[in-house]
Amino acid sequence: MTKQSASPAFTQALGLEPGDVVSVIGCGGKTSLIHRLALENRHHRVLISTTTKILPPPSHLVDWKLEPGESPRPGINLLGEERGPKLGGAPFQALLAACPADGLALLEADGSKQLPLKGWAEHEPVIPPFTTVTIGVVSLWTVGLPCGESIVHRLPLFQALTGAVKESSITLNHIASMITHPRGMFQKAVGRQALLINQVETPDTLELAQELADLLPQTISPIVAGSVRQGKVTVL
Repeated sequence: MTKQSASPAFTQALGLEPGDVVSVIGCGGKTSLIHRLALENRHHRVLISTTTKILPPPSHLVDWKLEPGESPRPGINLLGEERGPKLGGAPFQALLAACPADGLALLEADGSKQLPLKGWAEHEPVIPPFTTVTIGVVSLWTVGLPCGESIVHRLPLFQALTGAVKESSITLNHIASMITHPRGMFQKAVGRQALLINQVETPDTLELAQELADLLPQTISPIVAGSVRQGKVTVL
């Protein structure tokens, strides 16, 4: 079993604690964040799973593949049902039984077709009731780009949430509305609410992230900005 681990920067910045069940939602780096958090906590018990569908993590990131009913072992444990090239989620009861009391459960609970903006249907995100922390993920590189299907999953729903007009420029206010609207990103959040503004890699994008944070309510805390790819994070 590989023992590679990473600095616990994101775990600490997001306020995660042993025993947390983390549902990751949004668009712009959910899977990358889950992989990062798994590496940071590999010296404990970590569960990776999903309530939707995910591509299997790379083999170097998985120490144990669990069957439903198996208990997680020290290291990174993967639980899911093979559905073609992807893994589907286990039933909530099996997920709950596999959540480590002394480590982290990391659940990908949303899908965005790999697009950076989204409108949510009534049944989304799929967040288990035993979640203790819901983490939203967004990126800001779409600011200034024309609103359209090339960057928005479910464009009509996104427009209804944000007031954005097709082909008009995406603004920070549109992204803030996507996050805070009663039918938006956190509409089904359970437990503590946190936000990662991802792909923040320059002073200019950090300033933009702070502007977005200033538009958001205090119920979302902490709000952190950083780059999962670079392993850098700042609490705003």
